[in-house]
Amino acid sequence: IGQRPDLSALEDITGLTYTRWGTTEVDSITYATEHEGVFAGGDLQTGPWVAIGAIGAGKEAAESILRYIEKRDMAEGREPVVNENPVYRPVAEDEPIVERAKMPELAVDKRKGNFNEVELGYAEEEGRAEAARCLNCGYCCECYQCVAACLANAIDHSQQAQIQEIEVGSVIITAGSEPYDPSPLENVYHYKTSPNVLTSLEFERILAASGPTMGHLQRPSDGKDPKKIAWLQCVGSRDTNQCGNSYCSSVCCMYAIKDSMIAKEHADEDLDCVVF
Repeated sequence: IGQRPDLSALEDITGLTYTRWGTTEVDSITYATEHEGVFAGGDLQTGPWVAIGAIGAGKEAAESILRYIEKRDMAEGREPVVNENPVYRPVAEDEPIVERAKMPELAVDKRKGNFNEVELGYAEEEGRAEAARCLNCGYCCECYQCVAACLANAIDHSQQAQIQEIEVGSVIITAGSEPYDPSPLENVYHYKTSPNVLTSLEFERILAASGPTMGHLQRPSDGKDPKKIAWLQCVGSRDTNQCGNSYCSSVCCMYAIKDSMIAKEHADEDLDCVVF
């Protein structure tokens, strides 16, 4: 801090404009100056700042220079780079504290009269231990290893957020979870012995036009129209005694209400629906 750009070398370049702090004025998206074909970034634009900021400005300016040479719109599809506070993964409370490895240094008497490196570097074991201290708290460090690993070439770091409206015939939700099997709770719900005891997904198949009954509401045991249907909540969740799952699925309540409303619409006669 206390440094400032030396603008004397730019005196012969006409068209450049400067701020009151002695830095160049550039476009916030393209990093182009008022002089056509001249781009600026880094400390010349921001004043003294971190090196990674200058590297980022260089990348953005390089993209603009390429578009300028190819006579393309330099700002199309780009947004100003915002220097936000980074977001890190939370560190677990039980994460052990490991002291930083001490860097070996050249003895003081051996530093005189030469330009030998003072820091001697870690031994392999020390280096590995120091690297193991990394908590991977950053969400993405742009190492691009994911790009190299993706055989489908489906990863594009240059993509920008966009909203598209697409007409679809169906939607598949891949939540990463598996349907719960209530069979172990046979002594409570009689799921395996009673054909009229169904899971929510099985009941939804009955309501579906493409299901086994083509959307007609009927009992699996005898094919007759049901008079009463009960929905039991939290089977397979919020129970550490029988199923071992303490979490709440967060969707069962609305899911049961939705199923009961659709069931009434599919019933030929007045249907008594109860949600427990």
